[in-house]
Amino acid sequence: MHSRPHLLRLWPVGLVIASASVAVSCHSDALLMYTAEPVSFTTLEGRWETGSGFSDRQRIVIRTPAHLVAVWEQLEALLPQKTSPPPVDFERNIVLVAAMGIRGTLGYRIQIAGVFERDDELIAVVLESSSGCFATAVSLPATVVVVPRTNNEVSFMEREDHKC
Repeated sequence: MHSRPHLLRLWPVGLVIASASVAVSCHSDALLMYTAEPVSFTTLEGRWETGSGFSDRQRIVIRTPAHLVAVWEQLEALLPQKTSPPPVDFERNIVLVAAMGIRGTLGYRIQIAGVFERDDELIAVVLESSSGCFATAVSLPATVVVVPRTNNEVSFMEREDHKC
């Protein structure tokens, strides 16, 4: 009998903690906008936007041509016709890859929504979204962007917008 009233007393505390974490997330976005400089980037178009070869969630920073070739092969692993990676001037640029891994329905999307530089860090904002429930089918979304070269640490800030 004592366990049930005890759980009821803890339940509102859980709501306060969940609300606080949402507030911290929104605060970190606002703080990033005011303390970091936006960095221009180019999104590479590819057929792996719904069908990459990454079955697991990935965040990859590519700084060399050899690494790009290896990652590109994985990106296109499920495609019937392979392409070569685009030319990238690694003296001036690096490449960032974000992949969601396997999803059980269509309608998922991943994008690098923004790139910012603050102090000694490059921050890529990754937005994972779904536009609703679709037919059951495996999708493996990925995105690739080219940004100006930096030797700074690269981190990925995660955001989600799922409607399913």
